[in-house]
Amino acid sequence: MIKVLTLFWVILSLAIPMLANAQECLLLRAGGTISWQPIAYFNQETQKPEGIGYDLTKVVGQRLKIPVEINAKIPWKRLLKFVKDGDMDLISAIYRTPQRDKHYHFSIPYFVNEARVFVKKGAEFPFAKLSDLIARRGVIPLGGSFGEDFDSFVVKHPLTMETLATKQQLVTAILQGLSDYFIQDYRDGMTYLKQQGLENKIVALNHPVSVTPVHLAVSRQSSCAALLPEINQIIKLIKVDGTFEKIIDKYRNKDETAVKH
Repeated sequence: MIKVLTLFWVILSLAIPMLANAQECLLLRAGGTISWQPIAYFNQETQKPEGIGYDLTKVVGQRLKIPVEINAKIPWKRLLKFVKDGDMDLISAIYRTPQRDKHYHFSIPYFVNEARVFVKKGAEFPFAKLSDLIARRGVIPLGGSFGEDFDSFVVKHPLTMETLATKQQLVTAILQGLSDYFIQDYRDGMTYLKQQGLENKIVALNHPVSVTPVHLAVSRQSSCAALLPEINQIIKLIKVDGTFEKIIDKYRNKDETAVKH
């Protein structure tokens, strides 16, 4: 009888953590960038997070029947650490790199983004490959990544490149002649320039720096990581049933409205 009871308690002690883990993801704590249009940004007028990635995150929560809490005001590098450590569960929009693979589980891609070289109008230069940047001064967003090929190239080659925290600083560096170029996601950069009335002063070169898939990333330390197969299935389903296309159209229309104004 004692052996039976002992075995029962051993089995129960093993089962309780498993049951707890299965039900631990009761809230999906998500974050992203503050100014990556139209992917993930904080709308200063509405004081709400907006963008394709944030809307996708909300749909994922709805389909999983799990509440979603989005904080779009955390600085990017701090957010990466929070999610890496399990203090938050998910990043709503991020590029995948080998270094990031160590800390996050990545969803299947849900969007493809193009990065471009931006220069002062009249100071355009030939750009067809990354080595064309070696002799020039550049700036990129703080904590930014433009895909594995670009990141590897920067490590291996002597680029004169600095990081700046805001788009305003990137633009100022170009207009004041402190830098020859900056690199930014094309749609995000063009939206910002149009909002600031600078689309005739700064232009994007034609050749892309990178064409990179955008993912959701779940912390390897989060109990919500077990839901990744379901998250991937939801992404596939909403691309078939029209839900994702409606999200894209929503921000495509916002872009057109911004241009008209």
